[in-house]
Amino acid sequence: MQSNTMLTAVYGLWFVNQFLVLIILLNFLIAVISQSYEKVKNSAIILEYQDRCELNREAHQVFNEYERYRKAYNRVIISVADVETTDVFEEWTGFVQTLKSYINKQNKVVEDQMSGM
Repeated sequence: MQSNTMLTAVYGLWFVNQFLVLIILLNFLIAVISQSYEKVKNSAIILEYQDRCELNREAHQVFNEYERYRKAYNRVIISVADVETTDVFEEWTGFVQTLKSYINKQNKVVEDQMSGM
């Protein structure tokens, strides 16, 4: 009788142990997925700014070619974003300083490319 209760206690402790390990591993999985999601969101914002810088550089090249043939003094570039795109910025709670330094570096690269033309 005593070995029967001991066996039940061992199985009970084993099930409790497995349940706790499952909770801990699921918690770890959620943390890893959240971190990956944040990295993807951050890189999406950085890529959006890269595309804007590239667009400005290309527009500058086009306007320079255009000015060779005509004297154009008024140049305006209008960039419009959807409302859905601006919601990304409200959700983003990442690394603002890293983003700013990256944008400044990219602006410097674009300025160097434009001064070399």
